Amino acid sequence: MAREKLEAAENAVEDGEPERAARLAKEAELDATLASAIADNQEMQAAVTELERSIETLEQEIARGAQAQRAPGAASPPAGGVPF
Repeated sequence: MAREKLEAAENAVEDGEPERAARLAKEAELDATLASAIADNQEMQAAVTELERSIETLEQEIARGAQAQRAPGAASPPAGGVPF
């Protein structure tokens, strides 16, 4: 959309319509800024999703480790209650 508005602005300049050209150029700039923000947001959302998956995997590993320690026959923590 920004490219089309920029092209229309260039055409308006050629047609001797400076006010229209300025308006279209500003709209093109705003459209480009919006497109950039949307792309950045999508990248950030993908990063957040990946981070959430990593956290979930880590939580599952922690839970499995805790279950293994509570399982019958599991080694008891050393004196003082701090496992190594």
